[in-house]
Amino acid sequence: MDIEKAKKEGQDLKATLHIGKEGITESLIDELDKQMEKRGLVKIQVNRNDPRQNTEETAEELEKLSIGELVEVRGKTVLMFYQQ
Repeated sequence: MDIEKAKKEGQDLKATLHIGKEGITESLIDELDKQMEKRGLVKIQVNRNDPRQNTEETAEELEKLSIGELVEVRGKTVLMFYQQ
């Protein structure tokens, strides 16, 4: 799957992971990796009520720490892809 196809498929997905006030934790990364291995494409919702949480920086950190590749960031939503 290429990036453009992943973006199109991601539009219909609901967020299955939510990053709260505690931010990125080891257990969140473990869950993200599990979901990507199972589904391939995962949508993550970043805490909407915390203006200090920068979604772009969070997305970059998720990409560094997980097995996935960043597809896109829209508002407070991050879409990540993993190709097996």
